[in-house]
Order: sequence, then C-alpha cells, then structure tokens
Amino acid sequence: MHAAVLGGCVYVVGGIAANLTTASAECFDLAAGTWRRLPPLPEVVNHAPMAALDGAMWVSGGFADLFRTLAAPVLWRYDPARRAWSGGVAMPGRRAAHALLALDDRLYVVGGVGDAPAEVWSYAPATRRWNVRHAPLPTLLEHTSGVAYGGKLWIFGGRWAGAGESRVVLVYDPAKDAWHRGPDMPEARGGHTAAVLGRVAYVLGGQRPGSGDVEDRMLRFDFETQRWQIASRAESPSLPRHGLGSAVAGGCLWLAGGGLRAGWRTLFAPTSRVEKLCR
Repeated sequence: MHAAVLGGCVYVVGGIAANLTTASAECFDLAAGTWRRLPPLPEVVNHAPMAALDGAMWVSGGFADLFRTLAAPVLWRYDPARRAWSGGVAMPGRRAAHALLALDDRLYVVGGVGDAPAEVWSYAPATRRWNVRHAPLPTLLEHTSGVAYGGKLWIFGGRWAGAGESRVVLVYDPAKDAWHRGPDMPEARGGHTAAVLGRVAYVLGGQRPGSGDVEDRMLRFDFETQRWQIASRAESPSLPRHGLGSAVAGGCLWLAGGGLRAGWRTLFAPTSRVEKLCR
C-alpha cells in the first residue's frame, strides 16, 4: 500500500485487504482527525505508488491481482474538488512496485517490474505528455522507494530477482539528465517506504535480506552531512511493517497500513495501524 498527502489529507489508495486486491480509497483528515471514504479507484490495484502534484492525487500502474499480473498502463488522477477519478494519458508501458515521485512540474516513474524497467519516464500534467528520454536507471530495482530533495530524485534500495535486497542509493539530477551513486544505506531494504522531513530522509520497514522477517529499525539520512544513522528500536515505529505507506504532513511523518510479515505471508498479516512520528 502507498500513501501521499494533499490539501490537509493523507490519502491511501488500493493495496491488499482480506486476501484480495482492492480499489478502495480513503483520506485521513488531519484537522478533523477522522477517516473519510472516497470514490474507489476505477480498477483494483496493488503495488501502485501514488504522489500529489498540481492539486491532484496520482496513482500509477501496479498489479491487478495477487499473481503479479500487471495492471493496465494507466496514470489515474483524483480531483479532490470534484471527488472524481479520471484516467490520464496512458503510461508508456506497464509498471508495478516502482517509485512515483513528484519534482517541480513533473511526475517520475522509476524502477519497478514490467516494461523496460531501466527506463525512467516522466509526465507533465500541464502538457499531458510523457517523456521517456531520460538517462536509464543504473541498477535494476523493484519494491523500491525514494524522495525528491534539493531538485533531485533520491532512490533508496529495493530488490531484483536473483540479487535480493539492496543497500544502493541512486541520485538523479534532471538538470544534467544524469545519475550518480549516493552513500549506501547501512542496511539493505526492499518493500520499504521513504519520506523526507526537513533535511532528513527516513527509510522505514521493508524486508530483511535472506528472510521473511520485517525490518524493525528506522534509517535516517541527513542530506547536509551525507551520513546515515540506524535509529534505535525505541526511536523507530512501534509496529514493524512491510509494504506500508508514508506521507509527511503538519511537521510529522505518517505511516499507514502494510503487513506484519514480508513477502506472500503479508497476505495473512495485514494491519490498518496508523502511526505518527514527530521530530
């Protein structure tokens, strides 16, 4: 499951519930402190990331079922004023378990499984056009996550078939159309979430390499010092999770949903827990 914030609400859309892929959409109203049901996504999806841009919420690609069938290559747009979903311009191909990041006036699709997974795609809502002529991702990654910071995209870890979970950090500079390596994470992660609060990026949850265990400690990366820290268990979220969503609002980091076990076993251990971490 993924999450993003827009207009005082933390949105969660799609995912897996009761052993089924869902189209449900909900919003946590930060002012009221309550959840609101939204019109469901027009199709069921899981592993479909989301991002806010241009006054709308966007959801891209994903899997259509629990058997990793790739969903239709659609970029869905939710208009909070109209309380309605619409299909954006079709994506250049199918993707799931990728990162969807908003930077300046564009949405970027990075990594994942599906069509041409090394290609980086970007979409400009103003022109309704996709650009596929970006420098390719240097390392194939899926179940990855990232943030936009300082005019660049930061991709943290992930995994790939046969290679397992990764510690790699990849940084994309749109101005130069170039990738470079950032400082590796202190621990490999896949199926995690990432968010930035102030000058610090947080990497939370995910799967521990070579096991079905869920990571229980949070990682912190200071963009100014370029250094990683492994948070203590007491500083980390109280409920370790895999496949959770995160969003930043009101100076706090919000974590929603996910599974208490990694891999396919998460089907039998989903959670609706929401946590708030304020720094």
